[in-house]
Amino acid sequence: MGSYDEFLERSRTGCFCEDDPDFHFHTEDKERCRRICLRLLDPELTDDDKNELFERLFGYRMPEKTFITAPFNCDVGKNIRLGKHDFFNYGCSISDVGLVTFGDNVMLGPGVRIIAVDHPREAEKRRQG
Repeated sequence: MGSYDEFLERSRTGCFCEDDPDFHFHTEDKERCRRICLRLLDPELTDDDKNELFERLFGYRMPEKTFITAPFNCDVGKNIRLGKHDFFNYGCSISDVGLVTFGDNVMLGPGVRIIAVDHPREAEKRRQG
């Protein structure tokens, strides 16, 4: 078995395989993200509280004047790179098994879905696992 960082680097290609010996890292990431994203729904959170949760989710401080409106969902969190002055409206969901990078001044409307993961498309390969 490898390290979490090695698994994260392999997963950033966007092609994801459940037979990876370190797949448990993905399961742990999904659970961590689920819990943080649920906490973001608390109407009593201050902006500082939200920024702290986003820092835990992404693994870095929110860039200058970047704002995400809950509900927000993602798979890993640490595969999302935000720019300065970005705005994500409510209901955005990012399947970030692969790396997702936003530039500066990006605006996402309500309910946007970004998918950065893939699986084998050939039926025989999918049956094999």
